[in-house]
Amino acid sequence: HVQALNLAGNKLGEAATAAVLRAVADHPAVRLRRLDVASCRLGAAGIDSLRRIILDDRCQLQELVLDNTNLTDKKADAILSAVAENRTISSLSLRENKIQAKSKYLAEMLSKN
Repeated sequence: HVQALNLAGNKLGEAATAAVLRAVADHPAVRLRRLDVASCRLGAAGIDSLRRIILDDRCQLQELVLDNTNLTDKKADAILSAVAENRTISSLSLRENKIQAKSKYLAEMLSKN
């Protein structure tokens, strides 16, 4: 099983990032423990696939790196609401994004994980 995927620094655009995340979400043998998409762009399709990965009952993800992925509060809330429901993620990095401290799910996610 694939346990780690590091795309950091590849500067993938929204479509390419979405395609990779969709492939991970759709492949039953991929059980990532670490996912790093730093410096890749996350659009709506990529966020949907990332949410599917995080919310999957088989999810074993422990570390998620989303540094410099162009996240806004709205995009972050979509991801953080899924992280708040996840019980395996113990490390989350959101550096160099456009997230404000008022992000709706940030406090909830921190209190649960």
